[in-house]
Amino acid sequence: MRWATCVANSIAFGFDLPWSMVEEMVEFATHSPLQRRLRDDRVFYRHNVHKGRLEDGSPAVMGIVPDPLDCPAVRRVCRDPLLMECAGKFLGFPATKIIPRLFWSFVTDATDDERRQLGQTIDWHFDVHDFHFCSAQFYLTDVGPGAGEHALVRGSHHGKSLRMLMGSANVRDEQLFTHFDRDRILVVEGPAGTGFLEDTSCYHRATPPASRERLMLQLWLS
Repeated sequence: MRWATCVANSIAFGFDLPWSMVEEMVEFATHSPLQRRLRDDRVFYRHNVHKGRLEDGSPAVMGIVPDPLDCPAVRRVCRDPLLMECAGKFLGFPATKIIPRLFWSFVTDATDDERRQLGQTIDWHFDVHDFHFCSAQFYLTDVGPGAGEHALVRGSHHGKSLRMLMGSANVRDEQLFTHFDRDRILVVEGPAGTGFLEDTSCYHRATPPASRERLMLQLWLS
């Protein structure tokens, strides 16, 4: 079963969206005001981003839609019966807290430090959102090499060392792959509409887009 796969490998596939919903969310995100970070006072639009920069030359690493629930398609995903059933079986209780995030990741020459300052999670880390939680993620643009692939270490939601649990949620490559084998890395690619359920207490990270911007819908479920 899909939820059992998530328990074992940190990720389960089979939650792909129909093209009509993808188109609706892309249209909404294309014309919605955006923020570089949540609750940022500065607002811009996708067409203001040129070669990964805003008009004043500052880097545009991400463009976050501040009110994704204004999009009817996002609301439908949040109520999808199959997704809610599988998330509930994984969590052991019905998800009552559903937090959607809809955001662009742009191709930019920003430095790694600029990316970190703007909230792009390019380092290996695990999430601590709630007592028990998972994440549903959906590619709304085609994602292949250079297009902002999501990467994770399969099964790393279990078996962390005490040092990992007690220290920072971020970890350097050398520490991570001394503890977990590199062959556990899974880089998720797929066409627009690809959806997956993930236990994001596993180690994962964002790959910065190098050749094509990415639009993603993410739901935090707890």
